[in-house]
Amino acid sequence: GKSTIAALACVRGDVRTRYHGGIAWLNMQRRNEDDDPHRPPPGGSRLDFESYGSYLSDICRQIDVKPQQLQLSPVVRTPGEDGAISELRKRGHMRDAYVRMGKLLTTLQHQSQKGRNSKRHNHQQHTNVLVVLDDIFTREDIEWFQFRRGGGGVENGDDGVGGDGPGGGGERINDILVTSRLTEMNGVSGATTLVVPPLETKEAVRLLMTESDLLSNHPIAKNRVARVLVKECLLLHPLTIKFAGRWLSLKRATSGGQKGIDEILGEIKDATEGVAGKNNADVL
Repeated sequence: GKSTIAALACVRGDVRTRYHGGIAWLNMQRRNEDDDPHRPPPGGSRLDFESYGSYLSDICRQIDVKPQQLQLSPVVRTPGEDGAISELRKRGHMRDAYVRMGKLLTTLQHQSQKGRNSKRHNHQQHTNVLVVLDDIFTREDIEWFQFRRGGGGVENGDDGVGGDGPGGGGERINDILVTSRLTEMNGVSGATTLVVPPLETKEAVRLLMTESDLLSNHPIAKNRVARVLVKECLLLHPLTIKFAGRWLSLKRATSGGQKGIDEILGEIKDATEGVAGKNNADVL
């Protein structure tokens, strides 16, 4: 439910008014289908120059800006170049892109303020854009999307070599909303954290009934097997329960209520073998 809560927040009228510069939503899951989403990336961060440039272009398009305005420099691989040296050069290009994005947002903010009452919006000057990082995997990636007024980063004293992050400092030019499956995202400095815990058994059974097109007081809701079923759904994970409920609706038409539940219970046990015990608490 973490992404749903974030989406509900972003469509609120007061939130859209607050972030009049635009709201950009980025899906931070690995874009390479061969990557294991549960395996930590090497070196802590999963970003590389290509994916970072793609994310920045996504931000531009969502706030109604042409990506070409960033004027990002392509990375040209030198034949025979050492892999470590190549990675350092790409990291340097990422820091340059970070600076350019901060400068672009600063320019857009100045242009926006010309048509607004400066006194009324003075307290919002540094955060008129919201960037949503949905399903982020590592804390190290967050700082790459916390842009600074005027660019920050390299031109504010970072030499573009030390450290793994963008470096630099200065006033924030945007706000960030982060969702993650990992509980270790708790405690990010300066962040307000909302933890979305697993469903309680009663809530899970109610959800199962709703997705099965049954009334909440249907006899199946009081059946012990129904409670066992929802607990088998990856520790009361709502998406698994919703899928099981819709599955149950189809099973009722072919196998009947009790038999349908028994069949689904066995199938879910088979389908979830090897993943039981994983942490399913969603963190916003």
